[in-house]
Amino acid sequence: MSDETAKTDEREGGGILAGMNSLLTGLKITTGKIFAPKVTLQYPREKVAMSDAFRSCIAFVRFDDIDTHDCIACDACAIICPSDCITVSGDRMPDSKKKRADTFLVDFSTCSLCGLCLAACPTDTLKYSSGFDDAGYGQDWVQDLIEPFDDPPIEELAKVLIAREEKQKAERKAARAAAKAAKAAADTSAESTEGGRMPELTPENIEACALGLLIVMTMTGAVLAVSLRKVFHNLLGFGLSMIGAAGVTLILGSEFVALMQLLIFVGGITIAMVFAVMMSTPREQAEEPRSAAAVLPALVIGLGFTGLLCRTMLNGTFPKAVPYVADAWSVKNLGLLLLTDFELPFEAISILLLGAIIGAVVIARRTREADPGEGAEHG
Repeated sequence: MSDETAKTDEREGGGILAGMNSLLTGLKITTGKIFAPKVTLQYPREKVAMSDAFRSCIAFVRFDDIDTHDCIACDACAIICPSDCITVSGDRMPDSKKKRADTFLVDFSTCSLCGLCLAACPTDTLKYSSGFDDAGYGQDWVQDLIEPFDDPPIEELAKVLIAREEKQKAERKAARAAAKAAKAAADTSAESTEGGRMPELTPENIEACALGLLIVMTMTGAVLAVSLRKVFHNLLGFGLSMIGAAGVTLILGSEFVALMQLLIFVGGITIAMVFAVMMSTPREQAEEPRSAAAVLPALVIGLGFTGLLCRTMLNGTFPKAVPYVADAWSVKNLGLLLLTDFELPFEAISILLLGAIIGAVVIARRTREADPGEGAEHG
């Protein structure tokens, strides 16, 4: 009995020690968590701070200088919306040419949060809201974005907007005057420098050098395209010339036209012709020397056309340049035009290019089928 009693006392003592150890371990973990930073928010009293990339329902931006939105009811967002879920209405303000939106209805049950309306808005008055817990009790998700704004009477608001526009015009005029004065000071400083001193690397000088190199690149590619004997080498010269022409257009300020030149002439026509050459059956032909009788007329015509073009550029009278309008031919505006007013010509050109590629492949295939034994002879 004494042995069994001793073993029982030993087990009870070990259990007490194990329980105390477990209790102290739990207290240690709990005490450490008390002083740790809090990661739990008391929702809904506290809101989660969403990142800038979070996309929720669109809303209006409240501008500090006018304490309201700046929607001018231009319908650009409604036109570009692929879901047709935006309806805008408004009237012209007194003593102003601009319109003011009085309703801006959005059906969020069909909105896909694509962001095209934000990109098309000319006044940047649309944004993504940070709300992540929008809920409802029905299927009617049409909301008026103007409803949260308590605008003053339209006469007072028109005066505020007109004063704001005049202030922005004055700021732009002052910025242009400052830039003009800085350029004049730089020109005066450049004239006062020593004649033997190397010119500074200004953006204007770099742009002029790049323009000259691109012009040389364009002319070199054109000469290679008409002077080399191999068709494949002619195509490489043509592609080089088109890349140089796209670079010249880019420096002149037409980014969209330069991109179209690269996509159509280099990425479309040149690649299609390269495929046609590579898929066609090679023919062994003796290279005939070029005679002066064939080269001389082409040289005379080319030099005559060049002289006529130079004479026209130097002595001709050209109309005055159209005043520059900021963002008039930006990629955003051109994209809107291609997807609205010029959608049919844009698609027609795409079909035409596709037909040209398919035609080149079909012609090359027919040529190969017409001469089935020629490949074996070359093999």
